[in-house]
This record gives sequence, structure tokens and C-alpha cells, in this order.
Amino acid sequence: MGTNYKPIRHIQRSPEEWLEAIQQVPENVRPYIANVVWWDFFSNNMVSKRWPHLDEYIWLKPVVFSEYPPQPELVAGMMAVGYPEEDAQRRWRIILDPAWKPKLESRFL
Repeated sequence: MGTNYKPIRHIQRSPEEWLEAIQQVPENVRPYIANVVWWDFFSNNMVSKRWPHLDEYIWLKPVVFSEYPPQPELVAGMMAVGYPEEDAQRRWRIILDPAWKPKLESRFL
């Protein structure tokens, strides 16, 4: 996406473990957290090796970027699934930056 964010790949979890962790965060942030986890950890998989574990949050409920929950809730959700605080803060600063919203939204239309 052309950001300066470097995904934290040192978190080692199976797709099932990611799903379990995401299911523990409040419902209003689950789709947003699931999307970030998918981009950071699963987006490079080939279609033949695709893991459908996060589909219920990624494909079945569209993420509307203009309706994001407040950033503290998103950061808390990221930390709850295992992102260090600094990485969670940085990840949401990039996503919520108004300059990026049109670019991000156009990828999902």
C-alpha cells in the first residue's frame, strides 16, 4: 500500500488462534481488527493456500472506513489480539490518516 508500516511477522499464530483471539474483542471492532490481521499476516498467501478463518469478518460484513470506531477502541482491540502497543498505535494512525482513506476505500469498492 505504500505506507511505512512494517507488519510484525514475529507473532506466530495459526489461523485458528487468530480467529479465537479476534472473537474475544468487542463486536464493534472485530471486522476492523480482522481486516488488519488479514492484511498483515495472510494477504501474501496464494489462493490455493488461502485460509478462510477470518471470512466471516472480512467478506460478509463490509468495512466502512468512514464509520470506524474511535481509535482508542481499535488500538485496544489490536493489543488484545497480540500487537504491541506501539505497533497498534502506528497501524491505526496510518489507516485513519485522512489522506489514506480515499486510497483505501477505492481498493474495496
